[in-house]
Amino acid sequence: MPDFCTVGLFEETSLHFAGESFIANTWRSLYHPQTRQLIVSDCHFGKTTHFRRHSIPLPAAAAMQDYQRLHHLLQFYNPLICIFLGDLFHSELNSEWQELQNLVQHHQATEFRLIAGNHDILHADVYSGAGIYSMPGWMLNHILLSHEPSGFRPNICGHLHPGYRVHGRARQSVLMRCFIASENQLIMPSFGQLTGMVHQKKKHPDDQVLCFTDTNFFAV
Repeated sequence: MPDFCTVGLFEETSLHFAGESFIANTWRSLYHPQTRQLIVSDCHFGKTTHFRRHSIPLPAAAAMQDYQRLHHLLQFYNPLICIFLGDLFHSELNSEWQELQNLVQHHQATEFRLIAGNHDILHADVYSGAGIYSMPGWMLNHILLSHEPSGFRPNICGHLHPGYRVHGRARQSVLMRCFIASENQLIMPSFGQLTGMVHQKKKHPDDQVLCFTDTNFFAV
């Protein structure tokens, strides 16, 4: 059973994967203390403005909460490197790009790297101009970090926006965001609040599933 620890407005828990010790938190990121790397996946910044441009009403406040949450995580962990596991910016440039640039510039002691995902359609020069360096993959010691699940093992990935259905004592159930870790693969939750979830199941009884709210973990 993980050891949970409440820190400020979020909760942390230890997560051991592929011989490495990580800290997972309910603000949807993973921290590797040994190398001081913060891992975040599927932010989809710019999504709110993108959809509002196309007359689909989404709450603008949700986008700002995502930027603020990432800002506070960077302040708290003060990582040497922040790795985005793809789908950092949802589509073409819009006004939210400036918010992302401002955030990166505010944390100049941190190196920002992007493993490009299917939504990362901007040219690499646009990212580098903002201080974010795009690359096809990243090795954290012996673990491959990628956007989509990889055949390389061990692997930490995003893309799937995992959710896990938790059932109550009656017939009620709720789909919750989660980290899912098997022996050789760890799937990150999506960081963006407006990304939705895709129901995942344990592939093996020993798989770790850490469901969470904004403030609490639930190991299932």
